[in-house]
Amino acid sequence: MVNIDKPESNISNATKERSALLIQLVERETLVNLISLTHIKNKHKHNYSERKTLEKSYYIQKMMQVV
Repeated sequence: MVNIDKPESNISNATKERSALLIQLVERETLVNLISLTHIKNKHKHNYSERKTLEKSYYIQKMMQVV
């Protein structure tokens, strides 16, 4: 692996700039993906608890009909 911060490195400035931009892009994409995954996870939690609440109310209604 080449260290792009070394002044004695023979990498051109354009390559360093492209590398820095690529790193920023990857970091940004990673952040966007993490935010999306968190949103999906929270949405799943909400749907799960909503479904459980509906199931409970359904069973309560059924029990009330029996009584």
